[in-house]
Amino acid sequence: MLDAFFCPRVVARLRAGVEPAILEALVTFLHHRGHARSVIQTYVRAAEIFLRWLHRRRRSIAAINEATVRTFACRQRSRTRPRASTHAALRHLLRHLREQGRVPCCPSKTPVAIGEVVAAYEAHLRDVRGLAPATRLYRHRYACEFLTTVFGTAPIHWERIRPRHAFIPQHLRTQWPLRCGQGGRGLAPQFPGPRTDRESVRPSPQTADPSEKANVHTATV
Repeated sequence: MLDAFFCPRVVARLRAGVEPAILEALVTFLHHRGHARSVIQTYVRAAEIFLRWLHRRRRSIAAINEATVRTFACRQRSRTRPRASTHAALRHLLRHLREQGRVPCCPSKTPVAIGEVVAAYEAHLRDVRGLAPATRLYRHRYACEFLTTVFGTAPIHWERIRPRHAFIPQHLRTQWPLRCGQGGRGLAPQFPGPRTDRESVRPSPQTADPSEKANVHTATV
């Protein structure tokens, strides 16, 4: 699979480096998730550097966790500002290694009730909307963050959602889609969708036609 995404020189370097089997399996994993060629190349490059970094520190693959990934992504910068592409690449690597059993699974912190709602929503995205796995992954995370922010560990009561809950990070506001899914029935009146370009330029019913304004002005003169 490496040969389909990299030139012979890079393929030779990857296969001669640290953990070539992991990198080749990561390429297959990312390809099946629907990532673009350029994204796969960027993510594999980040994973290659990360694996060399672990090797120099004599740390095993099984010891990788979210803290390790974040520490590497924040090198030479603030701990609160990890490199976005590197952080994303290594989160995918960590997910892949957990699916392969190379890294212990992290216990889920999502409450059971929220997990059930988001699982129904993800099934809607897969079976009805036909979205790619990579797209579903991000929307799954956005939905979990939103519901956890609103309800926490308390039972889910949709009527508790208030307009102030819409004042959340932009990536959650634009990706909030549960009003379309099984768990979000009845939420559409409370969360109207974003205005389309056509709606944003539609003239108001109260706005007078410019030609009529010109006629009125001429008559008064």
